[in-house]
Order: sequence, then structure tokens, then C-alpha cells
Amino acid sequence: MLSSKYLKALSYREFIFILEFLFIALLLLVVYGTVYLIVLAIIKRAITAYIVGILVPFIDFVFIYIFKTVNFSGITLGMLINFLMSYSLSLKKHLFLFGIYLSYFLLLFTFLNIIMTNTLKKIDIYRGDKKSEN
Repeated sequence: MLSSKYLKALSYREFIFILEFLFIALLLLVVYGTVYLIVLAIIKRAITAYIVGILVPFIDFVFIYIFKTVNFSGITLGMLINFLMSYSLSLKKHLFLFGIYLSYFLLLFTFLNIIMTNTLKKIDIYRGDKKSEN
């Protein structure tokens, strides 16, 4: 791999694509982690919360089966797969698509954080999990 015969520098477009892909993958992991924390706060079982967090990417496959679509529904993992397939688009269209995916994941993350905040408020009130004031 280090041979100069096979070593190729990344083009500007390839470098941008790799950075965008890594950022979308990071946002997916943040969404999965937030789902894990919500489930953990509700049922207080780490293994079950972990399993639910791992099953979140498969929501796309459930929607494919239910709605009999050919393409991915694009909720979580399907968006990442669609993004990978969009490499052949022009740079301008590709950046526009990245902006749409970025805004979607940020809205999804905000929605999940609102759910998590409300869930934690209810758990503190109804379960008596308040911290001592000492």
C-alpha cells in the first residue's frame, strides 16, 4: 500500500465525501445513543436498552416490509445508504443532499432530546428519584 506505484492522493471531492460520510455516521451514532438513554431511563435495564438501541437502524427495513417499497425509507440507516449511493451526483447536488440529511438528523436529535427531557422530568416526579438536597 505504501508503494508509490499504488499510492493515490484523494481528490477534493473524495475528501469532502469522506468527511460528510463520517459526520453523518457520527450523527447516526448520536441518535442511537439518545434512543438508548431514553429506553434506559424508562425501563432501567441496560441490556434491553442496548438491544433497542441496536435495533433502531432496522426501522427502515420494517417500513420497507410494511409499505412494500423498493427503496429504503430513509429514516436512519437508509439515509446513510442513500447518501453513499449519491456519490455519482454533481458536487453541488451532493452538498445540497448533505444539507438536507444534516438538517434531518439535527431535527431528529432535537425531537429525541425533547422526549428524553420530558421523560426524565416525569421519572423524577413520579418515581421519587429526586436527589437529596444535602
